[in-house]
Amino acid sequence: PILEREENKAGKLTFTQLDGHPHFAEFNKLKFGIKVKENEKTIFKGRIIDTEQFFDKSIFYTVEGKLATLNDSQCRPFSFQGTPEDLFKYFIDNHNSQTGSEQQLIVGNVTVTDPNNYISRSWEKTEKTIDLIKSRLIDKLGGFLVIRYEDDGDYIDWLSSSDRTSSQKIEFG
Repeated sequence: PILEREENKAGKLTFTQLDGHPHFAEFNKLKFGIKVKENEKTIFKGRIIDTEQFFDKSIFYTVEGKLATLNDSQCRPFSFQGTPEDLFKYFIDNHNSQTGSEQQLIVGNVTVTDPNNYISRSWEKTEKTIDLIKSRLIDKLGGFLVIRYEDDGDYIDWLSSSDRTSSQKIEFG
């Protein structure tokens, strides 16, 4: 399996399941249930968005991460005034009201702020939740969306700085 994760993106998992595997072809498209664990801690949850069966009957799966569920809900035209955290909560609550339990998120840590802790935002057409979060919050105030998987639910954090930095040196030769 190959897990690709990027800041403010849903992430992608790809893997091949061989014919003869005990759970061969049991996975369903757009259903959650795929998890990646590291040291017994869940680091990725997703749903299958694409499959391809090969000549040897093996199946290649492409899985998108949980953040992509914010594409499944929309926000109607609205005007907002308040704190960045309140608008973020509004977007997530609106998303949760339109989706099933496996797609829902709990607002976790919000460390992004505005200098005067007051913003005014509006939009005039119905848009996907993820697009509004990016255009009305992240593009203007910065930060990183991070999904955390805890025992009591899946949390979405909006953090001013990322704790996922790589110490790997990149050189061109």
